[in-house]
Amino acid sequence: MTELNDGYVASPSNATTSQIMRLVVTVSIAAVLSFVYFNWAELAPIVGLSESTPGHEFGRRLAGVLFWLVATRAAIHFLNRFCWSGWVEKRRGRSIPKLLKDLTSAVLWIAAVVIIISDVFDVAVSGFLTASGILLAIIGFALRGIIADLFTGIALGIEQPVKRGDWIELDDGKIGRVEEVNWRATRIVTREELTVIIPNSYLASTPFTNFHAPQKFWRDKFRITLDYDVTAHQAERLLLSAVTQVPECANIPREAEVRIHEYTERGTVWELQYWVPDYPSMARLRYQVQRHVLRNLHFAGIHVPRGKVEILNAAHPMARRNEFEEEYALLREMELFKGFDEEELRELCAGIVHRLALKGDPVVRQGEAGNSLFIVKEGFLEVTMRRADGADVIVGYQLPGVFFGELSLLTGEERTATVTPRVDSIVLEIAHSDLAPLLERRPEAITVLSQVLADRQTRNDQTLQEQSRDAVAAHHATLSQRLQARITKFFGIHRGPLPHLVKDDIV
Repeated sequence: MTELNDGYVASPSNATTSQIMRLVVTVSIAAVLSFVYFNWAELAPIVGLSESTPGHEFGRRLAGVLFWLVATRAAIHFLNRFCWSGWVEKRRGRSIPKLLKDLTSAVLWIAAVVIIISDVFDVAVSGFLTASGILLAIIGFALRGIIADLFTGIALGIEQPVKRGDWIELDDGKIGRVEEVNWRATRIVTREELTVIIPNSYLASTPFTNFHAPQKFWRDKFRITLDYDVTAHQAERLLLSAVTQVPECANIPREAEVRIHEYTERGTVWELQYWVPDYPSMARLRYQVQRHVLRNLHFAGIHVPRGKVEILNAAHPMARRNEFEEEYALLREMELFKGFDEEELRELCAGIVHRLALKGDPVVRQGEAGNSLFIVKEGFLEVTMRRADGADVIVGYQLPGVFFGELSLLTGEERTATVTPRVDSIVLEIAHSDLAPLLERRPEAITVLSQVLADRQTRNDQTLQEQSRDAVAAHHATLSQRLQARITKFFGIHRGPLPHLVKDDIV
């Protein structure tokens, strides 16, 4: 669509019709002037201009000049509309560079001037052309670099290996965004907002990388060294899930890949290859992916190795003890279990079950019965809920260090959502039977558990966003007491009556 100055929007068909009408008018004027010029001897007496009249020759020359100028304008308009922008562009599937159109127009205007001098003013141009040819040869030799840039610019415009907005990397390592490709040079702006002018002849004769061709998205990569104790499956979970946690990378229809680059004294050097939507976002997205890698390593209890000398080969019992310490550290950081002391948390760790959750295989399904809680140790999981119309809607994601299924563990409630791994993941499962002995010995921990559950539900309740702080606090207190009663009943713990307990018929 073409927007005009008065706000009227013309469709492409209207614009084409207007161009054709202008061409028809121009050709009609040229035809009339042609008739007048070439038949001036017969027409001049009609208007009272004989050959002896001073205005006779002036009129002939004026008609001739106007004819050749209008005819040249019509020829240029015809070439631009029907040849360059019509047949040639449709055949090639891309636009013709403006520089080539301007150069063609210049040649036609020069030819028109020569014809006017020769035909209209009866001046011999052979000597002029000979002298001009020698002069042009001298000028061409002196300006051969500029002329080479000129024709290279035309070639670049035709082939279009780069276009405005593309990010390119030159042979010397400079990277910038193409701002302009003109008749002599290509102008790029670097990431530091510096302008670099590149002669077209240099750009055509040296290799360069176009980050936006054949499509804008491209593959980035970085390497990280992990200890030899980290298995290939574990490394894939840690690295691939970091990419999946960045939506801009995960939404590109190309799979991220993990490769072993080399083996060193420090450990295995892993290379993560993933896709980014365009070059400008590369640095930002690389940081996000690397940040998620560090987060995954933290919750998996894995450290990037330093230079070391191995003196003692640790036995398997020691390895299990390290794993036990990792689980203990994970529980200790969780808000849900802040009501238990160190001994109780270690007792809870003893019953934890490690589960490998394969990509696409749900860990829990909406509507299923359950009495356990899961903690994400490695990987990335998607949370979906089924609406009344049967469609599944993504409502969130689970990252390393996050737990889910707490309502089923503490109240026996059915699963309220389906949780499916996006990549192979490791989850830790805590069952009802593992938590029951602790609550029997320490019933007061139920208060802490109910408050944590009430906090999570209150934060997720969209209907409370517009209410006052006092209303939210009252809702939280009521919800906490209800959950406390449900947990007590589900675990069969006998306690004294709760103060201000609100009855709840949902158990």
